[in-house]
Amino acid sequence: MRVSLFRSVLSLCLATIACAGEVVEQGNGEWQGTITTDVNVTTVVNESGSVWGGTAKLIEEASIGVAAGADEYMFGYVTALYLTDNRVYVVDPQVPAVRAYDYEGVFIRTYGGEGQGPGEYTRPETVAADASGHVFVLDNQLGRVNVYAPSGEPVDTWALETGSSFVRRIFPLADGAIWKPVDARSDQAGVRRLGAQAVGPAGSQDVVWAPDIDYERSTFETPIGNQSMTPYSPNHYSSPAPGGKLVYGASDRYQFEVLAPDGSRLIVNRYWDPVPVLPEHKEWQRRQTMASTRTAYARHSADAAGFELDTSQIPDHKPAYRWFVPTQTGEIWLHRLGRSEPLPGCAGDPLEVGYAAAREDPCWRDRANIDAFDGDGRYLGDVEVLEELSRSVDYLAIRGRVVAGVTQDDAGTIMVKRYRLVLPVEE
Repeated sequence: MRVSLFRSVLSLCLATIACAGEVVEQGNGEWQGTITTDVNVTTVVNESGSVWGGTAKLIEEASIGVAAGADEYMFGYVTALYLTDNRVYVVDPQVPAVRAYDYEGVFIRTYGGEGQGPGEYTRPETVAADASGHVFVLDNQLGRVNVYAPSGEPVDTWALETGSSFVRRIFPLADGAIWKPVDARSDQAGVRRLGAQAVGPAGSQDVVWAPDIDYERSTFETPIGNQSMTPYSPNHYSSPAPGGKLVYGASDRYQFEVLAPDGSRLIVNRYWDPVPVLPEHKEWQRRQTMASTRTAYARHSADAAGFELDTSQIPDHKPAYRWFVPTQTGEIWLHRLGRSEPLPGCAGDPLEVGYAAAREDPCWRDRANIDAFDGDGRYLGDVEVLEELSRSVDYLAIRGRVVAGVTQDDAGTIMVKRYRLVLPVEE
């Protein structure tokens, strides 16, 4: 075993990198941790401090989206964003449309359109663009990836041999293919497996599966006898990352791993102080789960109307994280569930107003937190989550210092906003 970084305080004061798409580790923080390497496995233990030395902030620089006006500036439902050095790509499956805008929010062009012919889609889910300007649009419903030239003309179509229930993000690979998530069942009935796969002109390559991780889930039995997870149960997560990497982990602990194409692994650990679920919040979640389950199984079981969930089945603490948000420049952002917060003007008791109404206007929420790590596993610091982004953290697109997110105002107008990541040393 080789110790590649001694156990001590590392003071960092790196130069500012001005280019929008470049990785920035500028900071004056004191990061303390241990990095050890054993053969092809590197383990990083983040013990205290951070590279940035505090909380980074998002400053809005541009906004796209209007309540009424030209079609290209009106959004129905945005599911994915992607950034290049000077473009913001937006996927709106409700229209459906995939559009590109410049950094000031000016519309450039639409890629493809509704249909099943060449370059068309029925429900686009996500988008990516490579350095040459080629654009890739994944349509799970048609089971294919459409490829467009920089001019917007369709140039190729790739069939998807292995699907995923929902695709948040894909990444272009150096060989012209794309790196996409896979969500499938293993040979053992009922066992869910997560991984990623390269898809390109030569077809689909073998799936790279995330290794199995032992962890305990909190579940309940539904009215038809299968198992469903309770609120705040730990879960396993996986996401493709740039360069053909795979990020994965189980959220019963603050640990995640990164598998590289050459088989090497990065294991990242950080101290975790579990966030408690307030008793009032737990009761609301219990009733919301009961309302949801009764609604979902009403057609399948006469017992659904009387379904009950015991409070003791819901964990007292929230899991370590909720989702991975790999950036386009190699960092890894983790979405964590913070403290429980009551919301004014909520719909009321889910069992009285119904699951849908309670979901639209909930009485409680989990404050959204973001922890950022560099590509080597060091804790950079936390990112302040703006109120307008609190419900869409998992959909962020991050490219160095540029961040794009989806917001919705009180009138229901959906907007795509571009932010600048400002580090503590710059304030």
